[in-house]
Amino acid sequence: MEIQVEIKWIIEDEQSNGYILQLVELNADRSRVLPVVIGAPEAHAIALELQGIKPFRPFTHDLAVQFLEALDTEVKKVVITELNKNTFFASIHLNSNSMGDQVIDARPSDAIAIAIRVGAPIYVHDEVMNMASLEIDAQSGNYIRPNKGVEEVDQVTTGGKTKLEKLESELQKAVESENYELAAKLRDQIGLLKSKNQ
Repeated sequence: MEIQVEIKWIIEDEQSNGYILQLVELNADRSRVLPVVIGAPEAHAIALELQGIKPFRPFTHDLAVQFLEALDTEVKKVVITELNKNTFFASIHLNSNSMGDQVIDARPSDAIAIAIRVGAPIYVHDEVMNMASLEIDAQSGNYIRPNKGVEEVDQVTTGGKTKLEKLESELQKAVESENYELAAKLRDQIGLLKSKNQ
């Protein structure tokens, strides 16, 4: 079975020097979040698209979408299919008149970056969700791993506040140095992060 998810937020993970993409379960009685560690370029590509910021030149994911459109191919959905040795696997489900249905292997970060550009739904296999997700405790707001108690992950349990504080500090520095273009981008990132935390 596949469980539909959406992006809750992206937060910096200092331990891995990457980012944690948080996928929250939709249409569920309980709140579960799947944290997926991704690289900085993929996090940047996803964040810019979520904010509606178009780069001056197309990113790799934008180029992939242009290829698909040129080939009259539709992205039906993306699915995080497997967790093996702490690595997530994903697939992109395509359809075209000339080739019919096709499924291609992809990294979750790339699959999701493409999905959000074309408005395709994102799913996670229930086995992966059961194995790797965290539940949100309704009273405390902390993340808990089923049958394992409160999860001690500082940046996850703080709901991204560490990232927010860092962005606000960078915004202050950008304003002081009169770098208003950077300040505008940081302001937008702060607004997005605050809206995701509400």
